[in-house]
Parts: sequence; structure tokens; C-alpha cells
Amino acid sequence: LRELVLENAREGCVGETLGALLLSARVHASDDAEVRATLREIARDEIAHAAFAWDLRAFLLERLDAGALADERHALAEARDAARRVPVDPVFPFDPAPLARALDERLWQPALELSVVVREDAVRRDERSPS
Repeated sequence: LRELVLENAREGCVGETLGALLLSARVHASDDAEVRATLREIARDEIAHAAFAWDLRAFLLERLDAGALADERHALAEARDAARRVPVDPVFPFDPAPLARALDERLWQPALELSVVVREDAVRRDERSPS
């Protein structure tokens, strides 16, 4: 259980959330409709993975002893710190560092959900506008 919760904190909660946010930004940055459509599908998968990770975290935290709970919070904090150092992508310039700095543990999932709403609204606008 301890290994599962640590891996979920690092790879699920932080990794999948950051991946979803980066892909969502890349969808909007691309000028190519086919690339946008492909990235949008991948982003939806990442969003689902991240949402599952946060749900799993809530379930698992209720089952941890104090030591495992402290280890999980430490793993989550370390992963968030690492997310702040993700390099800027030269193909799709997007610097996640300001985003990562602005998010604390309680804000990752709301930020993800907000990103989804904002991006889907932008996509709907893009699809309605003439190409």
C-alpha cells in the first residue's frame, strides 16, 4: 500500500496532472487542425488518468498510518518541486514553472478541472470559427 500511494503521488497526481496541463496548452498552441485533434485526444486521456490518480489518492489516504501519510505528502511535495523544473519545450513553448509554483497540494485538481473547462470552451470556439 505504501509503495502504491507513493507512486500514485509522484506519477499519478503530479505527473499525469502536469502532462494534462501541458498537453492542453499545446492543443491551443498548435496551428495544425490535425495536430490539435490528436493532442486533444491524448490530453483527454491524461486528464482521465490524473482525475483517477486524485480519486485513488483520496481513497488511499484514509487507509494509511501516520508514517505512510507523511511519506506520501513528502513524495507529493518532491514531485511538485520537480514539476517546477520541467524545461520549456522548444516545439510547443510553454513554461510550466509559474503554473507549478502557483499550485499547492490542494489546488492541483481544481486547476486541472479549470484547465479542462477553459480548454474545452476554447476548442468549441475554434471549431465554430471558420478555418
